[in-house]
Amino acid sequence: MIATNLALHALKADGKELNEEDQRNSGGLTPEALATKIVSAIKKKKEEVYFGGFKEMISIYLKRFVPGIFSKIVRTVKTDRIASQDKK
Repeated sequence: MIATNLALHALKADGKELNEEDQRNSGGLTPEALATKIVSAIKKKKEEVYFGGFKEMISIYLKRFVPGIFSKIVRTVKTDRIASQDKK
């Protein structure tokens, strides 16, 4: 995750701004830190680079080696998130 205020300006279904910080992004990499890592990878001529925390990195390998399990996890998380938003 990248620590941005993108969620703050995201639009809800009715077209109004969300005006809420996404707490999941608050612990992410700063844009500056990400840019430094990208430049470093380019200088090292890396062919493939992954950025993220533990959950993001593990999801890359889950999708690659056990895509069925990964898909099931994504569907569950997505459903849980939608259900919690409907309660607001």
